[in-house]
Amino acid sequence: LIYDLFEEIMEAILPCISDLFINLNISKGNIRMKLQVNCDKEDKSYNKLEKEGFKNINKLIKSGGHMAIKEEDDSLAITIELPRPGESI
Repeated sequence: LIYDLFEEIMEAILPCISDLFINLNISKGNIRMKLQVNCDKEDKSYNKLEKEGFKNINKLIKSGGHMAIKEEDDSLAITIELPRPGESI
């Protein structure tokens, strides 16, 4: 599930991306992936990036997870959290 969301995000921001940093943390039964993305803010794909537009967001919510997208230090921070490890990873 996390990979599916990662793939959707990459497809959405690929036209505007200049740098990408990935932090994956698995601890205490929680999985957290944070993407720090530097993009051309004038690009249309950057302005259309909304979590509601991803096909797998409902699966994430049903699994008890969540996703946040916000601007942070002149870049875009995208965080995906999933509370239970297992087949949905």
